[in-house]
Amino acid sequence: MEKREHKLTPREYCIYDEIKNRSLEKKWTSVQYLADMLGCCKREVRRSIQRIRESSLIQKIILTDYQKGYRLMNDEDEFEMLMKTKIKILKELKRYWKDVERYNLNNQTKITFTKYERDFYESILNVSENKVVDNQWVVDYVAKTNWYINLVVAKDVMITMLWKYIIEEIMPELELIHNKN
Repeated sequence: MEKREHKLTPREYCIYDEIKNRSLEKKWTSVQYLADMLGCCKREVRRSIQRIRESSLIQKIILTDYQKGYRLMNDEDEFEMLMKTKIKILKELKRYWKDVERYNLNNQTKITFTKYERDFYESILNVSENKVVDNQWVVDYVAKTNWYINLVVAKDVMITMLWKYIIEEIMPELELIHNKN
């Protein structure tokens, strides 16, 4: 199935024209400036610029500087910025492939030369172990009411949801039972 070409919207043409006009003056165009000009959020401006870059209608190269903003490439000297982007992407790719390699080595045995090395690769953190709870106020609350709870935690979101359920649902019922006795 062939991917369809995205047709640029009037907002995207307006963004492109503004970047082009400011680039002729050798000025950078910030995302905040474009967002204020168009009355939209920065995220929408970035998405529009991404669509402009992906479009085959606009043939100019849009340079990005995260502190300055956007500008059209107008000198061959600015080709250096593209090379920096390429180097950054290649570094990220190298890091990605190292992580993939580590992932593939998980739980495989290896030859050890000292007694301090492990005889197998352990590249993935085992999250099924008992963990200490980060929310100290909840631990203090549970300790004050003399109720002890053992948790097996997989993610912080699960901790928050579980504690919310315990505090809102279980603890009031347990306190009622405790007060009756």
